[in-house]
Amino acid sequence: MVKSSPFIKKFKVWTWMVFILIVIISFVTLFQPYRTTLEKMILENFVLTSEASVKTIDQFILRSQENAKNLSHALVQHGPLDDYLNGRMTSEDVRQLSAVSFLRETANQPHLTAGVRLLFGQVNATLGKEYLPALLSQIQTDDPHELQSIFLTGRDTPVLFIAVPLTANNQIYGYDLVLYDISSLTKSLNRDSLAFAFVDRFQEKQLFGAGAKQRQIGNAVLYDNGWYTGFCLPIDGTSQSLHVSTSNAVLYDRLDDILHLNLLGFALAVGIVLFLTNRFIVYHIRHLAGHAEKTKAVYMDIANRDQLTGTFSRRYLEQWKHANEALSLLDMTHYVLAMVDVNDLKVINDTFGHKAGDSALKYVADTMSRMLRTGDVIIRYGGDEFLVLLTACTSEEADHIFIRVNQALKADPPFDFPLSVSFGTALLSHVEQMDMVIHKADEKMYAWKQKHRMAYA
Repeated sequence: MVKSSPFIKKFKVWTWMVFILIVIISFVTLFQPYRTTLEKMILENFVLTSEASVKTIDQFILRSQENAKNLSHALVQHGPLDDYLNGRMTSEDVRQLSAVSFLRETANQPHLTAGVRLLFGQVNATLGKEYLPALLSQIQTDDPHELQSIFLTGRDTPVLFIAVPLTANNQIYGYDLVLYDISSLTKSLNRDSLAFAFVDRFQEKQLFGAGAKQRQIGNAVLYDNGWYTGFCLPIDGTSQSLHVSTSNAVLYDRLDDILHLNLLGFALAVGIVLFLTNRFIVYHIRHLAGHAEKTKAVYMDIANRDQLTGTFSRRYLEQWKHANEALSLLDMTHYVLAMVDVNDLKVINDTFGHKAGDSALKYVADTMSRMLRTGDVIIRYGGDEFLVLLTACTSEEADHIFIRVNQALKADPPFDFPLSVSFGTALLSHVEQMDMVIHKADEKMYAWKQKHRMAYA
């Protein structure tokens, strides 16, 4: 017994060494690859969640820009400025009409906190005089004819600044400068342990400072400084980006818990226990991977859907083009592209309100979904436009489909106003011809609108 004690001690030492070696080999060959795979899935879901938030911002900007442009509608589209240019009205009369119209329209707009109209080089009307210096300081002179949109967050209440040039005969006679309160938007974004901030190009470069690790996930470049992971997404219609970040402790919380728990199981297991622990790990990792895939699919659908109509968003069109760019001429023969425009949506919005206009858009989208086939794709292309991709049909058959859509809209309208669409179709023979085909279908759609304007009025 005594003589065997040194052997037993050596055996125990060797047993522990073999056990530690097994743990190290298992960690390197099993845990590390799985950790890398799961980290990538987590980051992909992080990016998709953020892209869905950018879609919300894009829609807020689009609606705010439409509201801002409506302020100048009475001045530019309804005649006073044109009457002044033709000598039928004095500048003083134009200023008086303009000021009354501006103050009336701004009072009815949601989220608008301040505004000023500049006309003939002077301040014509002001809502919220305390904001006047801030509004005037934001005008960009690089391209004065373009509508400008800038998020201003360095204040108690974050706002969206929009500058709309007042033009006639390609000349600028003034600007509408407005601020929209975005506090409700920022509150809805900063959720689920995600932090959002609006940054310009200079601030964006500072975020990717020295020492931060960078990683490519899809089209996004993520940085990791050891404490936080984040990236920037460009915001359509502005020169700014949305900076999204989250704590690494929160981002990898489930991953670290699972791996630490299983490593502890490895340290305590011997023999058959080690084998069962490995099976347990594989099961849970597969379960987590399956959950991550399902979550990825959900956020992918959210990012690709228009929240109002339920159709695909314009972002999805780029994915469709990428997925079909390798198709041959023969493969693409049976694709027909259609541009569909909801007639008089601007009139419906102005007369019955934006809620009625939104309901009309959704009703048109639902009607097309019922009339089209499963493989056809409906994309909301603009404010009142849809792009439709039809498979296995000719242009004539596509025209007949949209004629039946108009018949369905006319047969049992649920609104107090008539509803119809104008459309144009063209054959899509190759993905590279997409822009040209869209232009061709667009021209046909406008030709249809002119020809049938009285019929669907």
